[in-house]
Amino acid sequence: MTTEKQSKIKRYQRLTAVSGMAALVATFGSLLLFIGIFPPIVAYLGSTLIGLPFLYLTWRYNGKYSDLVFRDDMD
Repeated sequence: MTTEKQSKIKRYQRLTAVSGMAALVATFGSLLLFIGIFPPIVAYLGSTLIGLPFLYLTWRYNGKYSDLVFRDDMD
């Protein structure tokens, strides 16, 4: 495996981890808001607006990471 591929894989691993953690934080934060502070519709809309971009990033970068790994296995 070349060092360029290794650096790309590490970068995508970090991005996937960060976006996944942000999605979890947004989800649990919205649950706390739902339980205590805001009415349900506000908490639901807030969690959707906060969580969707992070879930998209996770999906996008995880796909690139797996493509890199599988392409390297075929070489």
